[in-house]
This record gives sequence, C-alpha cells and structure tokens, in this order.
Amino acid sequence: MERIWYENYPENLGKAFAAEEYNGFGFQSAGSGPPGTLVFATFYSGDGSEVDEVKVANQIKEDYQANTIRGVDFLGHQYLSLHYTEWEKIPLSLQWLLDHNYGFCLWNKLKSNFKPGETFSWGEAEFKSIQAFLNFLTMTLETKPRDLAWKCAYDIVSHHSWTKHWNWQTQYGKEFCVQLRRELHKKPLSLKTPRYVWPEVDNMCKKYKVLHRGLWSSYEPSFVTVDDFLIPSEEKKDEPVSMEEKKDEPVSMEEDITDCMICMVAPPNTMVLPCAHVVVCETCSARLEESNDRFTCVRCRRPITTILHDNKPDKIVQ
Repeated sequence: MERIWYENYPENLGKAFAAEEYNGFGFQSAGSGPPGTLVFATFYSGDGSEVDEVKVANQIKEDYQANTIRGVDFLGHQYLSLHYTEWEKIPLSLQWLLDHNYGFCLWNKLKSNFKPGETFSWGEAEFKSIQAFLNFLTMTLETKPRDLAWKCAYDIVSHHSWTKHWNWQTQYGKEFCVQLRRELHKKPLSLKTPRYVWPEVDNMCKKYKVLHRGLWSSYEPSFVTVDDFLIPSEEKKDEPVSMEEKKDEPVSMEEDITDCMICMVAPPNTMVLPCAHVVVCETCSARLEESNDRFTCVRCRRPITTILHDNKPDKIVQ
C-alpha cells in the first residue's frame, strides 16, 4: 500500500496525489483498485468485535450512494478507500463509522484518532492531532530539556508537512504551525509568505477539480487564486472567538504577538501547555502564578498543565 501507481492517472495526476500525500495532508493513493482510489481511514470496532470491512463499505455505499467505496483488509487492519471523484463522501463515511460504534484513524499525515460516538469535522481532526502532539510533548518535558523535547515530539508524533502553514485550514492549526517552527528554530514565517506554488501540479488539480497543498483546500476543492492564500498582513480586530469556533476557522492566520498581553511592554517568553500559547513575559507570568488565573491561559482561557520558561526550569501546574 506504500506504492503509488503514477501511470494509472491521466496526465500524471498520480504525481499530484503523491505530492499532496507526502508534503501535505492528502490521503494515500491505493496500490490496488481503480486508478484514482485514495485510502482515507483505518477503522476498528468500538466493542472489540471482529470487523467485516466489506459489509461496512457496502452499508455506507447504500446509505450515501458512495459507489466507489471499498473495504480492504491488509495485514489484519481494516481500511476504507474511495475514488477521488467522490471526495465529498469521505466526511459522510467517517461520520457513519462513528455513529455505528466504529472508531478510526485518518490515513494521512495528521493521523487523527476518533472514537465511536464522536462528531467528525476537518477542524476537529486538526485539533485532535495537535492535542496528541502537545500531550506527548508534556510527558517528554518531564525527562528532557525543552529544545530536545520539542525535537523529539516532532520526530515521533508529527511530520515535516506540519511545518508548512498552507496545510493547516484552521486558525488553531496555523497558530500551532508558527509556534512549531519557532521551537524547531526554523525560518520564521513572513506575513506575506505565499503557499508553495507548483504550476504543473496546480494546473492538473484545477483540470480535474482535486486538491493540492491548500490552494484547493486540503479537504474540500475550492476555486481560489494564489493571492487568496497570502497570509493577511493585518490581524482582524473582531470580537473574541471561542475555542470551539476557533478550531473551524478557515485560512487566515493571526500575526505573532510581539508584546506581553499583560504589561504590553516586554516580549512574551513563556509558553503554556497544552494550548502552546506564548503571550506573557517572565515577570508577568510569575505574578500570574500568585493570582486566581494561575491555572488558565491568558489568551484562550483554557486550563493549563505546564509553564515553559526560557531562563528557568519548566513548571508543572498541579
């Protein structure tokens, strides 16, 4: 299933899928089945019972008219695949699994895990992947220094595609991408950094109405220009957005905060987990630890478990 059959796609469309799968959050091309088939999930029964992958696929086909969906067993694991022309049936198929006591893992570089009974959305998929990364990071920080912990989490949990801002569709994902690049000491993102442009592949994607690296959306084909994917130069001054709404925001990205949100003078240099926000300076962070807000992120108001400092040992919040 690791092989990509380039010759089976018209005008090398297989190369576009291979590029999206390796450099983005696209799904893996199937090594068998009709040309253009994408493997989008591996799934399991919520009660631990044996899974009949063919029966599951046939039921989804009947309920949603997903004519190309296939259930395949490969080395004891059950997979679902679908032809790219029925892309819009993927979220419906995934929700069907959750509603019928199945869990699954997305078969792309996000590797998001959903449990039976949950609600699927592309925004939630990004959120789950980031939380899994931050949970692993929190455990690693207990035994490793900060730089090494971030590098370890990056190597084990994520992928190089996570450092490319155009792959993330939600505001939460793009903010995480900025922070990840900073912690890995990669080149900072410019406010005018465009997505990567590969004209040959972009033209193929446009012709066949398929995705590529965010321009066509990592999840839903959308007709936009390259200019539409520039990172905005000014942060919108809208009303506060809740965390649940923030996860599903589309392709804008906030400007990095350069001043502490408390004193508005010193640069922020403390990070709180699991949200990974860096918005408070060391002095104000110390003051917050003596206040009623010591267990809450100043920016998103989510509970925090760990405080990371540049100049002193990390602190585990009880």
